[in-house]
Amino acid sequence: MTSPAVATPVHAARRYFPAQGSTLLVNGRTLHEVAREVGSSPFYVMDRGA
Repeated sequence: MTSPAVATPVHAARRYFPAQGSTLLVNGRTLHEVAREVGSSPFYVMDRGA
């Protein structure tokens, strides 16, 4: 028996943060880069340019 195909989720439009592929950008940096720099989660991210 095969599993049914699962559609990739579609996110709502983002007003303030652009994306690079499936990753949000914050001040031109990927959210993954910011998370590595912060070192723990959860955390809040703000972009003064937004």
